Amino acid sequence: MTPPLGDNSVSNGTSDNTKAETLTIALKELRYSSDHIDIFRSSTNFRPMSENSAMLYFTLFPDHSTSRLTALSWSLRSSSCLRPNECDNSFITNLEKNDFLKSEVFRQKHQAVIFDIWGMPAWLSSSSSTQDLGGGVLEHQLYPPKNYEQWKEVVQAIAEYYSQFDDLTIYFEIWNEPDLDNFWKGSTDDYLRFYEETAKTLKAANPRFKVGGPTVNQWDGTVDEQSDPLIFELIRYTAEHQVPLDFISWHHYRYEDIGVAKTQMEEALKKSGYQSMPEFVVSEWHAPNKISRNSEYAPAILANDYLGFYESGIDVQTIYNWEDDHPENSPDQDYYGLLTRSGTLRPTFYVHQMFDNLSRDTLGL
Repeated sequence: MTPPLGDNSVSNGTSDNTKAETLTIALKELRYSSDHIDIFRSSTNFRPMSENSAMLYFTLFPDHSTSRLTALSWSLRSSSCLRPNECDNSFITNLEKNDFLKSEVFRQKHQAVIFDIWGMPAWLSSSSSTQDLGGGVLEHQLYPPKNYEQWKEVVQAIAEYYSQFDDLTIYFEIWNEPDLDNFWKGSTDDYLRFYEETAKTLKAANPRFKVGGPTVNQWDGTVDEQSDPLIFELIRYTAEHQVPLDFISWHHYRYEDIGVAKTQMEEALKKSGYQSMPEFVVSEWHAPNKISRNSEYAPAILANDYLGFYESGIDVQTIYNWEDDHPENSPDQDYYGLLTRSGTLRPTFYVHQMFDNLSRDTLGL
C-alpha cells in the first residue's frame, strides 16, 4: 500500500491519541551482518521541552550514539555581544547556561554530538532588519556577518569552549537549511565564503573537530536559481580551494531511496578529485509531511528509511525529533516527535527502539 501524500500545511484532523498499529517484519527477507549496524543505534535531535521528556531519554535506552543539539545556535541568535565582560547577555554566558555537554551523565551516554552553527547575532549581522519571520526567528539572524574578522573571533570562542569536551566526537554543521529562504538570506557565493571562513577557523583551533555542511533541507536544494544544488557547489569549492570538508550533511523528508542521493554525491566527489570520501550525515529525517507522520504508515516509513541508511552506507543519522515541537492540542502540531509533550510514546518510537535493539546484536541476523 502507498502511504498518504499531502502538503505540510494540511492536517488530517485526527487526534494525537493514535493507537499503535502492528508492524510485521519478515525476518527471512531482512538480512544483515554485524558490520555497520551501529547506524541503527538510537540517535536523535534532542531538545527536551519537559523534565519528563529528558528523564525518558536517559532511562529508556542504555545509551545513544549521536545527539543533535540546539544550544549553540540558540546562543548565537540570542546574544547581544561576544564576551561576558561586554554585556550580561553575551554569547559565551548564554552557551554555558544552556549546554547539555556540561553534564557528565550526558557525555557518558553519547559517542558524538552535532551542533549547527546557525543564526547571526544582531550586533554582527550584515542586515539590521528586526522583522519577525515566525518561530522566534528575526530576519537579521539569516544573513552572513558584516565583519569576518569579528566573526572569526566568535568561531574561535566556539572552538575554545567546546575543546574542553575531548571525550566526545563533535560535528559542526555550518548553517542549517540554507536552501530555504526562511533560513538563509545570502547568495550561494555568500554561503561558500561563510563556510570557508568558519571551517578553517574551527579546524585551526582544534583539528579533532569535524566540520561539514551544507545541511540543506533537501539533498538537491539550491540557494540561487542559476546555481547547482548547494551540495555540489560545496564539493567543488572545497576541492578547488583546499577547504576542510569532513562530512556532507543534509535532511531527508521525502519518499526516495537515500542511496540515490549518496550515489550522486560520491560521483561528484570523485569528479572533483576527492581521493577518499567524507562522512555522510543525515542530521534530520522523518516521514515527509504531518499527514504521513500521523498515519498508520509512519512506522513502516521509518523502518524503510533505517534500512536505507544501512544499505547505502550512511555514517550518521539523527531522526527529528525526540519530542514534539508543539503540545498535543496545538493547531501547529506537526507530529515530529517519537514522544508527545506529555511523554506518550508514539508508534514510531517502537520502531526506533527496535532498530536500536538490533544495533546491540553483535551477531547480526
